[in-house]
Amino acid sequence: MQTYKIIAKHMDETGADVYYHSFYSPKKQFHPMSFFIGAPIEDHNNHSSTRAVNSIGIITAPHGDGKEAIVLVSHYNSDKMEPSDALSVSLAYSIFCLLGRAARLAKDIVWLAADSKFGEYASVAEWLKQYHDPVFIRKKLNFHPVDGDILFLRGISEDFKHAGTMAAAIVFKVLETSQGTGTDNVNICAESSNGQMPNLDLINIVHYLAVHRHGLHVEVGKLSSLLNSLWLKVVGKFLEGVSNIAGGLNPKWRFALPVLDYVEGIAVLASSVYHQALGVPTVPHGAFRDYQIDAITLEISPRVSLNSEIACSSFLVRVGRLCWPWCSLH
Repeated sequence: MQTYKIIAKHMDETGADVYYHSFYSPKKQFHPMSFFIGAPIEDHNNHSSTRAVNSIGIITAPHGDGKEAIVLVSHYNSDKMEPSDALSVSLAYSIFCLLGRAARLAKDIVWLAADSKFGEYASVAEWLKQYHDPVFIRKKLNFHPVDGDILFLRGISEDFKHAGTMAAAIVFKVLETSQGTGTDNVNICAESSNGQMPNLDLINIVHYLAVHRHGLHVEVGKLSSLLNSLWLKVVGKFLEGVSNIAGGLNPKWRFALPVLDYVEGIAVLASSVYHQALGVPTVPHGAFRDYQIDAITLEISPRVSLNSEIACSSFLVRVGRLCWPWCSLH
């Protein structure tokens, strides 16, 4: 059984409303008419013979009005399934199951299990494009069989389902084992396309839950080349010395950070400025920011190798405790 079918089967067992979304590899082609119609022209005769299939599950909030939704995203490569992909999907599934049992949800929950065979960004962007830009002009319905037994409609299908307006999104990515920290490492990626500023409240909530509630090691993207900068350390020591002198006169006058915190803060600031100026997101949450949806990516590195079932279960519990309050309270 194909991966997307297995994921959809588990989604359906939670009581969610499940559907498929198939898409071809996006083509970067210029068409002059796109300036006049406001949407890209699709050439149905110019696409690859293979396609990717996303599985989507929607949990309707029992006490909600259906106007807002939270989106969970996990990726896997259907051509080459890695253990980290399986853990990313498992993490999203465990959170999705817990949210399906919650009685106090006020927003719908959408889980997008995205097939990243054409790229992580492309799989999310193609689904978002159809979610926000539906085609109302009915054309001839051309159904294409996928793997022989499930029928899909190219483009917007009659089975394409919508939840409420997306209030926020969180992307899960499990990476290799972290080294040297002794704890699970969480890297928060929040840069956006075209210089958009990230939602700092979203970052602060995740940081607070991870550090103060669960004792995880949290990082925000930084320029590693600045961490060993001699001149930054000199400036940091100078400011720390001035702060100590001022603090000796009046404790309220103490203002400087320790040298290591100062250097790390400058590296984080420089990385943020660099990515904002570059205007190109490095991870798939940037597709949501293109639609003004607050989103972040959590790159999670386990502290130990996840070769055993016990280690995997323990990891899912630890990280699930981080993500569950964020999704249920946002």
